[in-house]
Amino acid sequence: MRWKQRIHEGGVPTELHRKNTAASCTPASDGEHFFLLFLNAGRLVVTALDRSGDVAWQKDTGGFQCDYRFGYGPSPILYGNSLIVVSEFGEGYLAAFDKSDGSELWRVPRRNKTSYSSPAVAHVAGKDQLLLSGADKIVSHNPEDGEILWETAGSSLATCGTLVWSDDLVFASGGYPNKETIAIRADGSGEVVWKNGDKSYEQSLLYHDGHVYTLNDNGIALCWNAETGEEKCKVRLGGPVSSSPILAGGLIYATNERGITFAFKPNPEAFEKVGEFQLGDEGFATPVFVVNEVFVRTAEQGVERQEYLFCIAPWPDRAFQRLLFFPLRCIGVFFCPFGMEIALPNDAPFMNSEKKLLILVGSPRREGNSAALARAVQQGAEVTGTEVELVFLDDYITSFLRDCRSCRKEDGECSIEDRFRELFFEKFLSADGVVIASPVYWYGLSAQAKAFFDRTFCYCAASYPEADRVVASMTRKRIGLVMASEETYPGASLGMIHQIQEYSRYTHSEFVGYVRGVGNSRNEVTRDPSDPLVAAENLGREMFVRRFSDYRIDTDRSSKVWPSGQEPEQCQD
Repeated sequence: MRWKQRIHEGGVPTELHRKNTAASCTPASDGEHFFLLFLNAGRLVVTALDRSGDVAWQKDTGGFQCDYRFGYGPSPILYGNSLIVVSEFGEGYLAAFDKSDGSELWRVPRRNKTSYSSPAVAHVAGKDQLLLSGADKIVSHNPEDGEILWETAGSSLATCGTLVWSDDLVFASGGYPNKETIAIRADGSGEVVWKNGDKSYEQSLLYHDGHVYTLNDNGIALCWNAETGEEKCKVRLGGPVSSSPILAGGLIYATNERGITFAFKPNPEAFEKVGEFQLGDEGFATPVFVVNEVFVRTAEQGVERQEYLFCIAPWPDRAFQRLLFFPLRCIGVFFCPFGMEIALPNDAPFMNSEKKLLILVGSPRREGNSAALARAVQQGAEVTGTEVELVFLDDYITSFLRDCRSCRKEDGECSIEDRFRELFFEKFLSADGVVIASPVYWYGLSAQAKAFFDRTFCYCAASYPEADRVVASMTRKRIGLVMASEETYPGASLGMIHQIQEYSRYTHSEFVGYVRGVGNSRNEVTRDPSDPLVAAENLGREMFVRRFSDYRIDTDRSSKVWPSGQEPEQCQD
């Protein structure tokens, strides 16, 4: 660390939104000075630091009181020789200050209910315009003196994202209380070119090559034609989302609040995901790309929440360089700016290249809801380098368990002529983890899934000659469960959960998690608003790293669930 500087002492806001902090504003810089804005003791104060970290000047720009007790959000921006600050509340203002000494250049009233969008200066419709959303309107100011150039009703009362623009259009989205994405002609006519009911509240939109892109609040990637508003592409990736999409090296990068960053091509004709990676448990900040380096701010949850800053860059040998490091979680392939692929080495400590996961689908419907959940688990696990095999039980099991005492062959083998033995010995026993995917039938497992567990009795019973070897291989696996239920009533799936839970305890295995999706018609689970496909993908991704604990009264255990300094990768036992 080259230097650090205390800007304020005391006066920190005591009422903040759970996603906000007292330091949410992004600093501005002209290369010689850094301009920082903090809400302190009810005042918005700008501090200018030089490159050595010394205070060049400090300016109280005016008051701020949040109408919702959520704190302050907008960042200061530079335009020419001025630093522009916005304060949105009943006595609010938009003001510019000389960046050399902090003296005030101009000020105009901005007396609205609190909004959180940062201003932006764009050269659009042939001139520089200072753009801002919020208070149910889009407003353009002259950045030289603050004069209003035009304003148009639209977006929402409270917005957080910054406006984006093309040659002659500006685009905004919000917000609270209504949902709206809107395109307005910026020539002063006030023409609303198109609008729809989609919402990107905290994040900004992205304009590129005649199209507008977003990863909206619910984690759905969308692309619209910028001139017409026609929806070109719509794909669910997984939310919730707070950070903004960013274009670098010909790819769009978008991060959700779980810390998962998706990389996809800006192709309006067809969605093309190139890869994804995960850093930490949280992703609220937008990644920053500088030449061929990527800076990512994230956090890990534990006994104490810890924030981290990563710098990711390629080495000439295409290995993975961690310039600022903590143990990474479940990363697959990361695609660097300018199309360079960075492949992670197979022996990286956060990869599961030696783990095998077996997914057993207890429904014969290849395109049904159980299969959709199972494939989501598969997708998540494969990102981590796990070897995954997904099988449909009806390909292997054609009969239910009989009386092993009377129908077993002389050599102890099962007399039923199907492929169960192949499934059990060649796939199940060798797997490190197993996920059962089943529809809820009469509040329990499907017949196919129940038959699988019943049929194992033939080989783990003491009467089987190699029972000891079988039992040793059956135990100490990681077990997961994904369920498709027609009923929204949570209790409908409890019987199935209990059965897998007790099987796991009986075999000294670890039941690490379950996912329930609601749907009846084929693939209807994809429309479940609780996002079970995302949860299933996370289950697959975290199958071998999730913390598992199951105490008995005499268990020797620590006083902490998450021992200090111990990461999930090290907490498997």
